Amino acid sequence: MILGMKKQLDKLTRGEVTCLSTRISRCITRWLESGFFRWGMWMTQHPYLSILLPLVLCLSLSCGNLLFNFETDDEVLWTPFGSPFIEESKWVRKNFPKDKRYESLIIKSDNILTAENFRYFFKLRVGVENLVSDDGETFSDLCFRLPSIGRETSQCLAMGLFFRDEFTSLSPAQLESLTDEDLLGNVTEILKQESENPESSLKSVSEMISGLRMVEGRVVGATALLHIWVVNNTGSVSSLSWEDEFVELTVNSQPSFKPDNMQIFSLAEKSYDDELDYVVSTNTSLLLTGFGLLFVYVALVLGHFNLVEQRVFVSFAGILLIGMATGSAFGLCFLCGLSFNDMCPVIPFLLLGIGVDDMFVIVQCLDNLKSGEPVTDRVAAALKHAGLAITVTSFTDLAAFLIGSSTSMPILRTFCIFAGSGVFFLYIYAITFFVGCLVLDERRKQKRIEKNDFHPPPWTRRMISREVFKFLNTLIFNKLVSTIIILLALGFAAVGVYGLINIQSDYDSIWYMRQDSFQAQYYKELAQDFRGQGERVEIYLGSLDYPSEMERLTRISNYLDENEYVRNGSTQFWFKDFINGYDDTKEFYSALGPFLLQRYEYLADVMINVSTDNILDIYQGKFYITASRLRFQHVALDNTTVRNRAMDRVKEDMRDVVFQSSEFENPIVYSFFYIQWEANKVISQELVRNLSLAFLVIATVSLVLIAELKISVLVVVCVSLTLLDIIGAMYFLNLTIEIVTSINLLLSVGLALDYSAHIGVTFLVTQGINGRDRSGKVLIDIGPAVFNGGFSTFLAFVLVAFSDSYVFLTFFKMFALVVGFGLFHGLLVLPVVLAWILDILTCK
Repeated sequence: MILGMKKQLDKLTRGEVTCLSTRISRCITRWLESGFFRWGMWMTQHPYLSILLPLVLCLSLSCGNLLFNFETDDEVLWTPFGSPFIEESKWVRKNFPKDKRYESLIIKSDNILTAENFRYFFKLRVGVENLVSDDGETFSDLCFRLPSIGRETSQCLAMGLFFRDEFTSLSPAQLESLTDEDLLGNVTEILKQESENPESSLKSVSEMISGLRMVEGRVVGATALLHIWVVNNTGSVSSLSWEDEFVELTVNSQPSFKPDNMQIFSLAEKSYDDELDYVVSTNTSLLLTGFGLLFVYVALVLGHFNLVEQRVFVSFAGILLIGMATGSAFGLCFLCGLSFNDMCPVIPFLLLGIGVDDMFVIVQCLDNLKSGEPVTDRVAAALKHAGLAITVTSFTDLAAFLIGSSTSMPILRTFCIFAGSGVFFLYIYAITFFVGCLVLDERRKQKRIEKNDFHPPPWTRRMISREVFKFLNTLIFNKLVSTIIILLALGFAAVGVYGLINIQSDYDSIWYMRQDSFQAQYYKELAQDFRGQGERVEIYLGSLDYPSEMERLTRISNYLDENEYVRNGSTQFWFKDFINGYDDTKEFYSALGPFLLQRYEYLADVMINVSTDNILDIYQGKFYITASRLRFQHVALDNTTVRNRAMDRVKEDMRDVVFQSSEFENPIVYSFFYIQWEANKVISQELVRNLSLAFLVIATVSLVLIAELKISVLVVVCVSLTLLDIIGAMYFLNLTIEIVTSINLLLSVGLALDYSAHIGVTFLVTQGINGRDRSGKVLIDIGPAVFNGGFSTFLAFVLVAFSDSYVFLTFFKMFALVVGFGLFHGLLVLPVVLAWILDILTCK
């Protein structure tokens, strides 16, 4: 009995026991290979048709690009689907359209409060207010003015110490004779008055002074001053061109004779968007240059170094394939009503990495066959082997993008739909258009060779990459080297776990700028010297019964006063000032009317049902409020964690205020910065879900198409280790979990799968006497194609390593990591594992 058990065990170890899973695997594999072989035979017999039909399809779908639509509304792009913010923002835009644009200037010195510095600022202020837009309008024409009732036109709104009447009213003679002592005395008096008689925070200057120094109650110096010109937000071209002139003056053409040690930092309302547009446009040229570099590389490695066996035409067809897939995908998406966004321009370069990988695999499978066979048989046989591999990788990449498109974030959903459509068309055109072009090129070569006058020098036919992998084959299966490779994989995994535990979720919009740009310099200076100058937020109240809701309105004011993330004195709430002097013996609106006529700056925050020209009706309280708002400003918030806490604190407090008579149950909290913070939080939260679903899908697809459980598991394990290593490296590269890195991590799943899946699929269909023999053949046969595919992906992004843009540098770092770790696990770890555990993996 024991002898029988030993014989049975020997049979098991020799693979002589029939496995049901192996039978199923072989059936599925043979069925797919047979289908691709027949498809290859048809295309080799009709190459022109296989080229023409995809071109017709591409041209038809590309017509959809005529419907090109670029979505620029950040609220639409970054607001999660189903969020009540969509309806709330519509209400806000209808009742309180954005009315102000802020043009900011910081002046800094060891002591900015000197007469010399003031005189220079005066010269700069005059220059700013005399700037002329393209339509001939000056600041006086474009500035924002507080509402006035029965008065002459109010003054332009400008905020800052040197905009106070004590300084703006100085005559030229007084300006020239002004001394440091005079200026410091004026500043001391202004701050004293402000502390004794608090006014509207619109006119407060104390928070716009940094590094204030006082001795015995007298101001003796300060390091920086913040000044803001406020322009009407009419949306006109005139105001935008005036802002361009503002930047030109304050950044590039500052008045002469600037005092020593004075620094100037400025920012126009449009400067942030201008910088992002500049970053995208300048770095796109680097990517296009990388496109050309990639074409040269593909042309060099696909063929031989002679005029007959070169594959320039095939290389061009492969690059054209990327353009066809991009045009078709974009056209189809536009026909379906989708809109382009700021993230979509990177999609062609992403498709480049995936498409070139498929091209290398098809050509490599063709080169692995004997050259003496007819072109028809060789191309069909090559597609038989390559078709399964690119099907596995293409469908798993597509699945990853489809999962990403399930996100609630519109900008990411649109990106994934565009990219997923591109992957689909890459696959379709690769097995039709590209194969047709390959057939024609092989026929050309065969006709030339058949003339018997083709005798190229031997060096032109050397396949260097194949020789490298033959050497690698003799090296990595040495037990010592194999052990080192496995230990390295485990070490990388350990580092990855450490990075996964410690990596932070953080985001700052300043990262997306060039760090040496004037915009970034302004924001850094603002954060350094004006800690109280955080993001501005508005809270909106609808049409409610204000007299009966006074207790809840008071609660809003109290919540903001108690909030540690709100700058002291920054709250501008008409009700807060009104209620301080309210005589409860008078009817609410009868008391409110005279208050609004006296504090006319609040008329921009209180919408009433009568015209502001009806002074008598307002004074007598014959009106009611249809909508109102209040404003406040955060203190400087250092990182994403603090920002989320601040945002959540405000929103939770407002949810606690429940109105009984309003069209909205709670006050509406509104800020564009909140949209970005909420988007980053949602994407970070959905990242785990999306990655989990992506792994589930690639495991399912791999199992169905590879049809061998253990090989599928090993492939998924290699992809998992690659992703873990990427996250670990991200931590040590000072990257965080935010919008850009989250997208790249999702893309990494599909890209990392390509390298391991090709090895796994080829191992499945490769014959050999044992695991070592089969892994060696796999490494030599498909290894060069996998390496070239990975290296070409890296090459497409290598030039952006010289970029000064965080977004493009992050793309480069992430793609370098996925290529590096993906090739390590695909070309080293997986072959080693397959070589030494064949008897566990297979049976007859």
